[in-house]
Amino acid sequence: MKLLLSGAILLLLMSCGLIFAADYSIGKVVEVGPGSPAIVGTLKWSPDGSTLAYFRDGALYVSDTLGASHLVASSDMDALRYEWQSNDDVVVHYKQHPSELTDINQLTKINIKNGRTEQLEAFTRSLDPKIISSTTAFSGPWRTVEGATVYRSNVMQAKGSKLPEVVKPISAATADKAATTALESNHLLSWGDDGLYLVRADLKESTLVAPKPANYCPLPAVLSPDRSCYLFRDLLYWFADKRSIMLGTLISKKDYPDGKTFCDFLFYSFNPQGTEILFNMIFSNGSDNEEEIFRMGTYNYVTNQLTILDPLINKLGCETPAYSPDGRKIAFCHQGKTYILYREAL
Repeated sequence: MKLLLSGAILLLLMSCGLIFAADYSIGKVVEVGPGSPAIVGTLKWSPDGSTLAYFRDGALYVSDTLGASHLVASSDMDALRYEWQSNDDVVVHYKQHPSELTDINQLTKINIKNGRTEQLEAFTRSLDPKIISSTTAFSGPWRTVEGATVYRSNVMQAKGSKLPEVVKPISAATADKAATTALESNHLLSWGDDGLYLVRADLKESTLVAPKPANYCPLPAVLSPDRSCYLFRDLLYWFADKRSIMLGTLISKKDYPDGKTFCDFLFYSFNPQGTEILFNMIFSNGSDNEEEIFRMGTYNYVTNQLTILDPLINKLGCETPAYSPDGRKIAFCHQGKTYILYREAL
């Protein structure tokens, strides 16, 4: 097979698919506890990288970097999304549908040291289109480009129309000054009708930074640590010269596992400390009721080194990978369990 990668890359053929040589060595892989890949961004590291948070259904667990984990808090509601607010606190958006026409949401801060919870926002809304509702609602929490934790507050009206949104900060604990919460000094990446915008968190200024890609769908874009490029699905796009790479072109379709014909990229992120990206490849045939095949990989966009990790660690079907802040560890889920993979540069 002719690779669409420059430079010398070792290609190994195995029954499970392709492996490209890594520009790092893989150390130990540590099981840390149960995990559920159903939550978007289900694995998240604390800002200082000392703790990994993950969910199993509505239960929040944390683990240190050696795999010692414990249950922090549980809920009969589903965790829709969450973010670290400080090294000690996690903010969770819980959702529950007690009936087909009722929607219950809570925004809750949980202290991982003592399990204490604080309800920040809550609303219950009728989903019946015949009922006019002015219930105050929220979305989030979200991380700004600068690292602060915020959420969007708005008013839901009949037929889903909205009053203008307001972004609210979640104030950091006094002892943790890792990120400022001043809205005017923070920014969010947001899709508009014509492309990707860098929006000041107080919503008073916005700048168009890139056109909308051909493979657009309502998924988030992520910004590189040096803010020179962004990543969206399999698109890596540089702002200055409008150069781009489509990661999906780096592997031939004939080498897709089990005869799959389509590949999408999800759970993508930049290495906080280097020129590398992490992602899930999801192989399918495009039908609704088929079994999808997951692979976890990294790509160094300076050395053009592509690495498929699953065969190297003997765990096919790894999901929802997440870099640690130092870029040396990767957390992921596999068959209902959470793991930490350790790496060393060559």
